[in-house]
Amino acid sequence: MGTHRVIDPDKFNHRMSSTLDRSESREADGIYAVRVGNQRIPWEDIELTMRAQAASMANKSIDLTDDEKRRVILTAKLLYNIYFLAAPDAGLIKIGRTTKLKQRMLTLSAQCPIKLTLVASVKYDRDFEQRLHRYFNDIRSHGEWFYAESRLLDYIRTLKSDPKTALELVDAWCANIDSQ
Repeated sequence: MGTHRVIDPDKFNHRMSSTLDRSESREADGIYAVRVGNQRIPWEDIELTMRAQAASMANKSIDLTDDEKRRVILTAKLLYNIYFLAAPDAGLIKIGRTTKLKQRMLTLSAQCPIKLTLVASVKYDRDFEQRLHRYFNDIRSHGEWFYAESRLLDYIRTLKSDPKTALELVDAWCANIDSQ
């Protein structure tokens, strides 16, 4: 359904300057891409961007050609981090989105009187957070916070082990609801 990748959330941060168009396409060679206006961002560019930014967050570097550097800069501006932040002492999980994951985690941790733990993060289009909120609406506590029930915990485990299946599950459910 779309481009996706579970990442090491402690090592990832990027900026966003465009809004993703929800229309997605499958490239002729089978690589998923996200359409942004008239542009398609191929999966290989998204994966390259995540590797480069994870290395940067870990104060490491990877060798990139000039063309790869250009592709990383362009791609980093186009995707959102959809994150799952647990408040174990409260039995809640926040589902949110940001363009600056590290900064968002620091801000939320500073504002919250209980310990917060980032349990998962995925790169996807900006509206996926809203689709997740709809999908888990029956276990919503308040706002963007959801009860850490088995269905949500199972989903996060699936997202980590098989992101394509997890992302397509929510997309298909929302498409079915919208078509009714």
